[in-house]
Amino acid sequence: MGGSSLWLVPHPDSALYRTLSTLITTTVPALLASEDAEHTDEKRGQDGKGDEGSGSESGRSTPPPPVFIPHLTLTADVPISSYAGTAGGAGGPQEWLEGLELPLFSVPATGTRADDSAGTGTGTVTVTRTPSVHFTHLAVGNTFVTKVTLRVEKTTELKALAAACRAGGGVAGAGAGAGGERGAEEWAERSWRPHVSLL
Repeated sequence: MGGSSLWLVPHPDSALYRTLSTLITTTVPALLASEDAEHTDEKRGQDGKGDEGSGSESGRSTPPPPVFIPHLTLTADVPISSYAGTAGGAGGPQEWLEGLELPLFSVPATGTRADDSAGTGTGTVTVTRTPSVHFTHLAVGNTFVTKVTLRVEKTTELKALAAACRAGGGVAGAGAGAGGERGAEEWAERSWRPHVSLL
């Protein structure tokens, strides 16, 4: 299946963005280049060949890994028709993004509130914010997009956000309506593996 992906991206001015960018563009590629050079040196020593080139066994260096912005994929396979707009030019990706019905997350608040009928001085204020992202461990996988990843805790907030994006994206099995929302929620619970790729 093809289509677009929707990402959760740290703010470009944040320390997290800078750190992940350095890992993606510098640290991990340098580690791979070092490992590639060691492997080539070992191979040369075994077959008696001299310095006939650098990199892989064929004498060519391993191409650098792709460079991309740090992100957590919320959903993939969003059909282009979901956001392509109409023949008249209305719509498009930005309008589609702004039209997604995303969950609002609550944060505890203290102090007196106008709607505090119980007089407790505390309550919950609903604010629009991104959910917290908690990294759990570094993982090595077999597929291209999961070769080296930071795994992310699948919190209730993240699952709700991913499911809303999938349902709003019209991904097969997760279209609009109650059935699609249930399908997206099941996907987020059972199939979605939140992670940040480093390679």
